Amino acid sequence: MSSAVATIVKVMAFSVAFSIVIKYGLPLLPIPHTNAMALLLVILPTCILGTLLGIRSRTIASTK
Repeated sequence: MSSAVATIVKVMAFSVAFSIVIKYGLPLLPIPHTNAMALLLVILPTCILGTLLGIRSRTIASTK
């Protein structure tokens, strides 16, 4: 049970740290306020995650 609690605490700590970076760090970056940039920022995480999951799926399938 302590392993599950440790994992939850780690995820929550990462989430808090990431939220602080987003709130206070990202406004310092000179990102243009355009529709194309907004679309890119919305779609990019999904594409990255899909690519990583696809690579993982292929490596798991090739080891069987």
